[in-house]
Amino acid sequence: MKKLFALSLIAAVFMSGCDDDDPAPTPPHVNNYQPTTTNSTWTYKVENKNNPSANFNFTLKAIGKDTAINSKTYKVFTNTSGPNEYYLQSASDYYQFAGFAGLTSNVELNYFKDAAVGTKWTENKTVTVSGLPLATVFNYEITEKTATMTINGLNFTNVLKVHVTLAVTGVTFTNQDLNFYYVEGVGRVKTQIKLAAAFPAINSDTETTITAYTIAP
Repeated sequence: MKKLFALSLIAAVFMSGCDDDDPAPTPPHVNNYQPTTTNSTWTYKVENKNNPSANFNFTLKAIGKDTAINSKTYKVFTNTSGPNEYYLQSASDYYQFAGFAGLTSNVELNYFKDAAVGTKWTENKTVTVSGLPLATVFNYEITEKTATMTINGLNFTNVLKVHVTLAVTGVTFTNQDLNFYYVEGVGRVKTQIKLAAAFPAINSDTETTITAYTIAP
């Protein structure tokens, strides 16, 4: 009888631990400032303030393919105006392997962090500009979170702005103002590039804005 009572008690405890009415644990919310689902697309227009005749549009598309770069697994994006681009999210850090703002050869950058306004980080890279390999320091700062923003008729909320300052060995910039804007669930929605130097010859004043996007499930 005692053995039967003990077995019944153990069974009761076990069943109470498996009660279907117990709520399942809530998975942590993970923000996504660069979706990579297959067939997602982003179309942008690029306005060249120095030469409006050079304006153009391009579309990025996530094609559902992976590739290894620097021991990391990146998602492949096609670009209708140039070579493929590559993106990776690792926790709150976002990486890209692409030409920086159309000014450099491909370089791997930790271009964004899902973090609070005021967050800063720095990267040291060697980039090629006008055929010259240059030691470059990328200084990033999340400077603003704008509640609402309208871009080409598209309405966005909670837009994070990242300001980037470059320090390049042997280069004196006469003008520098680099700003990138990101939206959760969409990605990069706006880029402003003002950069000028005598040597190597750089004179860029462009604005890139999103005109349409489709995020596939």
